[in-house]
Amino acid sequence: MGIGQTGPRAGQRMTRWLLETGLLELVSLGLFLWMYLYPGQRLWAGDGWPYAPAGMLTLGVVLVEGGVYWLVKFWLLSGRRTRRGSPEIRLRGLQALYVFNVVLLLVFPVVLSVGIVVRGVGKDLPGLLLGVGLYVFAVGEFVHYFLWKINMRSAERASARRGSRRIPARFLRELRRARADVQRSRNLGVGNRRSL
Repeated sequence: MGIGQTGPRAGQRMTRWLLETGLLELVSLGLFLWMYLYPGQRLWAGDGWPYAPAGMLTLGVVLVEGGVYWLVKFWLLSGRRTRRGSPEIRLRGLQALYVFNVVLLLVFPVVLSVGIVVRGVGKDLPGLLLGVGLYVFAVGEFVHYFLWKINMRSAERASARRGSRRIPARFLRELRRARADVQRSRNLGVGNRRSL
């Protein structure tokens, strides 16, 4: 995959791209965990408690969500399943995912605040910096998946700049689609009852 590439290469099947993207998100998580757990890192950051684990947890969860999203899209598109499921269930699931992520993103600032008040910074500074770095990366991933796209093709970026608009993120588009599907199914239900 090329830098800035946010879709299949020319001639690449969409299913292959979805599979690769999902797996790469999970591989990224593995690399971050390896870097976090690597003994050499512990020489300068110690155990990083409580900051580095809180930052790693936040990043890990968001990366898993992204990886699972792409793998589910692969599964749906590759014909392993023909229906997307109930729009109401999808809508409730996506709304719950948003709430969960907002709570998740609040964990690190709370840990940071309490840790600084209780322990001070002192010898914890390297772990604090590692935790902040992991958390900032997690926030960037959250924004990219849940609010608006950060990484996009050049033409898409130019179009967004010309229109002074942000491109909605993947989960936001799924949420909007689920809301529209729910509304459509409710409208069909009302129409069917009226015709009886």
